[in-house]
Amino acid sequence: MDEIGTIGDIGEADEEQTLIAETVELLRRQNDVQRRVQNYLESFTQKLFAALEEVINDLIAAGAPGVSPAKRISYPNGRICLQLTFGDLKIIFVPLNGAARPNARDEARIHSVKFKELCSRIAVFMGDSPDQEAFYDFLIFGDGSWFAWGYGWPLQQDDYEATNFRDVAEVLVHSFVKDIHSTWQTRDETLLAPAMDPKRRVFTFGLPGEE
Repeated sequence: MDEIGTIGDIGEADEEQTLIAETVELLRRQNDVQRRVQNYLESFTQKLFAALEEVINDLIAAGAPGVSPAKRISYPNGRICLQLTFGDLKIIFVPLNGAARPNARDEARIHSVKFKELCSRIAVFMGDSPDQEAFYDFLIFGDGSWFAWGYGWPLQQDDYEATNFRDVAEVLVHSFVKDIHSTWQTRDETLLAPAMDPKRRVFTFGLPGEE
């Protein structure tokens, strides 16, 4: 004869089913958010890159020295990146794969609740060295808002659809030309081997805002 289950057994079974159902629903919601975030990233990237290319072309047409046409590059992460070149300085915009939450310890000037939300990211690098660290970031959220910051140039928009990407591109290019060469690392951080590397330039020894 089969044993008759106790009330406690039934309660545990119900609790397990509830946890499973809640987990499934959380995964479904997270997947929906990730899909929205990726859709915004793709559209944001296309419009930002097009605006940057337009600004660079206008500079070249105006006779700005040392400015090369923007170059789109296919990177191993499967995304198309954009390289801007000013003289011997390269700046590369790299859309990252996947979604994550911003680090709450970063000093980004966004509302604290945003640190709990999934977002996509475009990382901006100075130079193409494999060990280069990003010096500027775009965070694109699933509600259509976005935030960009780094070396004293925070930009923010609550409505992606209302963003004037031409204005964003002009501000970024102007800030790169104006401030990117402004500081360098202190003498005790300037090592002999990198200093003798023919591929290194003075601006690769530090980033604007560093002491």
